Amino acid sequence: MLQDKFLILSSAITQYRTRFTDIIPIALLCSAGKLFLDSVFADQEIVSFITGFHVELFCLVAIELIVIDTEKKTSSAQAIVKTLPIIVSYYLLFVFGALAVLGGMLILILPGIYLALVLSVSKYSLLCKNYHGMQALLHSWSLIAQYPLEVLLRIILLILFAFSSYAFITLFSDWIIIDLLSQSTLYAKATAQFFNMLLIAPITSYYLFMTFSELLLTGTPEKIEIDIKRRNLILGACVLSILAIMYYISLN
Repeated sequence: MLQDKFLILSSAITQYRTRFTDIIPIALLCSAGKLFLDSVFADQEIVSFITGFHVELFCLVAIELIVIDTEKKTSSAQAIVKTLPIIVSYYLLFVFGALAVLGGMLILILPGIYLALVLSVSKYSLLCKNYHGMQALLHSWSLIAQYPLEVLLRIILLILFAFSSYAFITLFSDWIIIDLLSQSTLYAKATAQFFNMLLIAPITSYYLFMTFSELLLTGTPEKIEIDIKRRNLILGACVLSILAIMYYISLN
């Protein structure tokens, strides 16, 4: 039996407050980087989105490294440096997981939701256990398969928290920057990005990491054997996603 989801959220916020100052530089880096890219590629929305996404992903990994440091010794500068050698593995894991979830959504909605649930802590299998690719995805699945309903309720609470916080931050940023200060939407977006990275990203990371850590204590074997059915399901969903993307591109 896992701990109460509200207790975990409260603990995540408490842990976040102890590392608040270390996260500020990373949030500033992300906000400034995306503002620069949005300004440079103002007339090329796709390029701006892709480059901005990679900046955001890099900063998210740096925040994750601060979150998983239970001894609280990793500074923001050290987290950024440590991100460099693992960013490719993290990116590939992200793409692999996203394709699997998308493929599940294309089959039926429920398989996609289930895959999103069971793969939700795979990034910590990579960062904490050094599992890569399929092994990280299967490790996450093996952990969450023990308590799927309880983890689902935690994820729902996390989505409600993140969505409501994001909506408030966006509306507040637009009101301050656009309505009161009469600045462009670029600065409003950069302000919202800063507070999202400063508040929502680390709290959700702490919440998921604490869930991952709790699941590790439930007696799951340290070494996860390859489950052929689960592996084939993930691979099949990925292939379906790739085919659907290729078909969509061919239509345009």
